[in-house]
Amino acid sequence: MLARTLGRVYMEHRGPEVIEAWRERLQGGAAHGPAPDCGVGPSPPELEHLLVNEVRFTHASVSRRFRHGPHRGKEIVSLAAALESGDATVDDVPLVCVRLADKTYSLFNRRLYGLREYASRRPPGEDVRVPAWVFKADPVTAKFVIAFTSQCDGAKAFLRGE
Repeated sequence: MLARTLGRVYMEHRGPEVIEAWRERLQGGAAHGPAPDCGVGPSPPELEHLLVNEVRFTHASVSRRFRHGPHRGKEIVSLAAALESGDATVDDVPLVCVRLADKTYSLFNRRLYGLREYASRRPPGEDVRVPAWVFKADPVTAKFVIAFTSQCDGAKAFLRGE
């Protein structure tokens, strides 16, 4: 029920349009400059350079192939190979993330997987930092997710015992 409700909120508030605007902006490797005006959220994201192994996934599993951008149709491991060969740099594949408390989660899970694969191939002790646009979690949305326990899409509620 919660996933369906959040999906509806995502659609009603231009979620696909906002994500696509970011995806288009990042396809060209634009890791610098002002953030696009998405018209949503409490504050614009900030550009940070994060240790790739400290960025977390938002999905439990990741497709083996890219679905969007310049790597569309290619296997994720091809990103690691391109980074190793110098055909691409980490600045070419910035992430869009959300910060929850002290953890940062990527919305671009395939990119993150490819970047982590690249990092795993580097010599020990050689850190890989990646540019990431980091949004702060919205406390109103967080409260909604915590509070939403309805089993009937909020159509009714019952009184609990004291």
